[in-house]
Amino acid sequence: MVTGRCCGDMAHFDLSIWGFERLADTKWGVIGVQYRQVPCSYQPAKQAPAAQNPTPGEQPPSGGNSNVVRDWPEFDSRTALTVFNGGNGNNWYDASYNVQPGSYMTGMISGSAKCASTQPKGAIVFKSSVQGNFADHVAVGLYIYMSTQNAIDKGVVLAIGGNQGDCAVVDLSEVKATGFKPRCTQCVDYWWKWEVYFSAFAGFGPTSIINNAKYFKGCGGNTVQDLNYIEIRNYRNSAENLCVDNVRLE
Repeated sequence: MVTGRCCGDMAHFDLSIWGFERLADTKWGVIGVQYRQVPCSYQPAKQAPAAQNPTPGEQPPSGGNSNVVRDWPEFDSRTALTVFNGGNGNNWYDASYNVQPGSYMTGMISGSAKCASTQPKGAIVFKSSVQGNFADHVAVGLYIYMSTQNAIDKGVVLAIGGNQGDCAVVDLSEVKATGFKPRCTQCVDYWWKWEVYFSAFAGFGPTSIINNAKYFKGCGGNTVQDLNYIEIRNYRNSAENLCVDNVRLE
């Protein structure tokens, strides 16, 4: 925080549009913003002095379409890995247990979503046939079909693990959805997206965030290289119809 004459000696900090657009992404954390409208004719009581020898800035083109915003590849070089998207990703296969075939549903992009009547203590499971798929990633992202519901009830649990066993499990009712997509253009029923960071599976809480893969060393007695499955479990007392799609390691 700094105090500046340009803001009437109010404590504040200055942040460029470029910096805000990058930092406001939830993968880095969360920035809260309080908006205050100021008329264009406003003149502060105390004028800030001009900076001496300022660093030249970037100006948008005269056409009004700025292209000066860039990503930070030096901090975010990850590429999402597809686990399931209308069909199994490379080296991933279905290892579900205590499930019965569910009703067919077209995938969000192509193919078919993974749907099953999941019995109590059953799970839709995606398992990798090779090691190392979790390396260089920080989160599990997936969409669950929610129909017209406005909340997910307790008992739909996300788990990851390996041959040494499960990591800490995360009940999705304790995590806020990060995205919504209607089933079709004119539809009023939705897919909801959840992102659960690996730090949650390491026991740091369901809403914890990690933004650098090198800080995650594994969980549940497994190294990162050992992790090889993602499970969407039913911890409720009755069978639940579940449809999932676009499952990724992000």
